[in-house]
Amino acid sequence: MSRHAAILLPFVLSVLVFGAVLWFMTGGGREVRFFGAWPAADATRHFATEEIARGKAYIVERRASAVAGLLLGPAVLAIFLAFGGAVALRDACSSVSGGRPWLTVSLYAGCLGLLLAILYAPLDFYRGYVLQHRLGLSVQTIGGYVLDAAKGLLVAGVIAIPLAVVLYAVIARVESWWIPAALGSGALILVLTVLGPIVIAPLFNTFTQLPESPLRGKIVSMARESGMTVADVYVMDASRRTRGGNAYVTGLGRTKRIVLYDTLLRDMTLDEAVSVVAHELGHWNRKHLWIQISLAAASSLAAFTVAGILLRMASNREWFGITRPDDPAGLPFLLLVGMVLSLAVLPADRAFSRTMERQADWSSLVIAGDSEGFIALERRLALMNKGDITPPGWVRTILASHPPVLERIGMAEEWKNAESVNR
Repeated sequence: MSRHAAILLPFVLSVLVFGAVLWFMTGGGREVRFFGAWPAADATRHFATEEIARGKAYIVERRASAVAGLLLGPAVLAIFLAFGGAVALRDACSSVSGGRPWLTVSLYAGCLGLLLAILYAPLDFYRGYVLQHRLGLSVQTIGGYVLDAAKGLLVAGVIAIPLAVVLYAVIARVESWWIPAALGSGALILVLTVLGPIVIAPLFNTFTQLPESPLRGKIVSMARESGMTVADVYVMDASRRTRGGNAYVTGLGRTKRIVLYDTLLRDMTLDEAVSVVAHELGHWNRKHLWIQISLAAASSLAAFTVAGILLRMASNREWFGITRPDDPAGLPFLLLVGMVLSLAVLPADRAFSRTMERQADWSSLVIAGDSEGFIALERRLALMNKGDITPPGWVRTILASHPPVLERIGMAEEWKNAESVNR
């Protein structure tokens, strides 16, 4: 394959995938337009003044920590590269490994990952423990938090270090390495989707079968009507960490399952619990899992291509001391490119996410047929999570992965009015 073809083909394939996803999500006269928002409901009809004010109480800290989480990684990697840290770490790892490439890359990836984890730790602790307790959302002990963080770091290392070794072996042998790297990334996403529910999730939570009950019967019935065959409905012991209630659909094939938080069973009415599950089934009904996998694969292909071009340029000009494409000192550079590209497409990524959430909301109303339960759930979740009832536009555009609560309630009201007219 020529160099130009190796560059153009990934972009063409990525554009085709994105185009196919957009057509699927917006075609056929579906109820929810891409980027389209439903008219917001009147805040004063659904929330008291003090409830709206309560959602603003910690909003500065929450938004500041969210923005810091987006910018910390790129800033750290840029400083690390600019001040020679990448080369110094490479030389140290090479010395310890005796110059063996696979061991050098393993040590480098492990040390870099540990460094990033240490630098992220204070922010993660503030966001995941301190602020969550101040908001009254978390019941987790500090020991439980530290144990979860250690498990997460271990799992990340077990996955990331072998991947780094394989990636650098491919870079050393294949000139247009970004193509097999992207294909491997897509395969990894599928493998983790299949194995995650039975290999990774049990490391962090205990899952038990939901006993026979009206709720289980309703869930199985709704799943069947949504075109989803599921034999297993599980309850997760979320209450040892959070007061929030939720549900999700996970896995593929034989690992496919519906999972409910035990807090959902404990704290929510039957109608609210049904609405939560109906929303998750709406994602399944709209094939959002496959859309996300397709978008991730296309994004990986485009990102790896850009990273490959820039890495070749960096090694040719010896930027940051990188001497060749398979130089381990280029790993922070690759990560930095990936993070910057993620920031560049963040508004579009959030727009995709909000569109899928709108579609799942609409489908949940069709599946459950209960707008009142949906509205009650949205109000409960907003108050439970101490969410901002009236967020500013820039937050909705850049940070929000879900539509604002008033828009979701407005959609339910419009659906209810449409159903009344149809009757």
